[in-house]
Amino acid sequence: MKPLLHDLFHRHIGMAFDRQLRFADLFEERGIGPGWNYSVATAELTFGGTWTIPAPMLGSHAEHDNSWLWAWANGHLKLPVVGKRFASRVKKLADEPGGAIFAAEGVVSCEELFGEEVAEHAAHAMASVVSRLFNYDAYYTIPYTGGCAAAVFKEKQLRRMPDHPLIVMNSRFTQLISAFPIPDHRLAFLGYAADYGLTATVGGQSVRAMLPRVGELNAKFDRKNRLTKLESQTGPTKPLGSKGPPNPRPKPKPRPK
Repeated sequence: MKPLLHDLFHRHIGMAFDRQLRFADLFEERGIGPGWNYSVATAELTFGGTWTIPAPMLGSHAEHDNSWLWAWANGHLKLPVVGKRFASRVKKLADEPGGAIFAAEGVVSCEELFGEEVAEHAAHAMASVVSRLFNYDAYYTIPYTGGCAAAVFKEKQLRRMPDHPLIVMNSRFTQLISAFPIPDHRLAFLGYAADYGLTATVGGQSVRAMLPRVGELNAKFDRKNRLTKLESQTGPTKPLGSKGPPNPRPKPKPRPK
């Protein structure tokens, strides 16, 4: 995996996956009917014929050669103004060290970008990175014959914090590593914890992530940084190394002889 994409992928994949699950929940809550449509000309997604949202296209993953092509580099697509503006923003990432991929004008190898494991999920991986970098709330993959494209969109309801964030994080991070190939679980966990405002302390193969006045998550990883244990604890927390308050119980007095 390219060094910059390696860092960006692990930093953002946790919250990107979290937002996708929130989107699925919102879709169900609103009772949106079946069917969807995407208009390249207007950069809009429509669900159930009733819910239409602006969604600039990001790019597409072709299965036959396992390659990625940015939407603005695809000569067959006539992007609207909003799509061209979005392209300009993404291309500026090429100014970052190792960021040339964001201004690529032709097809690029997904395996070279993301490594063998993640390559087959390139549309999800790239959309996860770019959606979070530019504060889009979620993305949608658009299947076509021989591959799938990805578009990003904003929906403020997806920004609502859950009532029990640590329990949600515990569940969703476990779902993430089961559903998606993550090369470094520990890096992904640290990125996810940061997005929820947790303060993380790394000790050996363990990570303790605390949310003030709410509780903490305790994660353990093996030598390859794969998750082996994740537990949530709610309630007040105390800093690492703290022995807590003195024992309030008096010492027992010796029995009289």
